[in-house]
Amino acid sequence: MFPIPGGVGAGRGRRRAVASRSKALVKRVMEVGEAQIDRVVGQLLANERFVGAVQGVVAGSLAAKGSLDKSLRSALATMNLPSTADVEELGRRLDRMERVLAELDEKLSRLEAPAKATKARTAKPEAPKKKPAARKPAKRAGGEPE
Repeated sequence: MFPIPGGVGAGRGRRRAVASRSKALVKRVMEVGEAQIDRVVGQLLANERFVGAVQGVVAGSLAAKGSLDKSLRSALATMNLPSTADVEELGRRLDRMERVLAELDEKLSRLEAPAKATKARTAKPEAPKKKPAARKPAKRAGGEPE
């Protein structure tokens, strides 16, 4: 049997060939683009004026961030609001206090266990309680009861 041109399945081979050529073309374009970018970046980094300008921009942005942070801290302090550093410090203090409390709780538990055992062994049975006696009426200054 010979395949009928244009019949069922006839386009598969053509599509595979086109897809294969497309992949190769995309790969080649990517390689050329990467090479061009590497060349341009290399030239820029070799240029002292460009590197100096980039360093100046970075230094300026860091200085601006520092002054912004300082102004923000000052504004928060004026409004009597905590800064991020204040909140973080409080968190660290709370963590420390929780650890100390957990340690104390553990120590108390260890101390209470033997004390309870000793108390249970030495405890005397409780005697029944007596009813309190009825109170007599108080006497007045003249000796008469009220």
